[in-house]
Amino acid sequence: MHAHAVTYDALRRSRRRAFFLTRTTQQVKSLTLLREILRAAVALGGLIAWGGLAVLLAG
Repeated sequence: MHAHAVTYDALRRSRRRAFFLTRTTQQVKSLTLLREILRAAVALGGLIAWGGLAVLLAG
């Protein structure tokens, strides 16, 4: 047997890991959604800040 050959144990571990990842898919999706909402809120805050600065400079 060669050193680079895939063993049955390695295949079992990869299947177990893939099953574990499919169980947490919903958690990953909700974290991604939360992160995107947070990024949108930060961008909106920045836009409001720039608008406020423009009003102060114009006024």
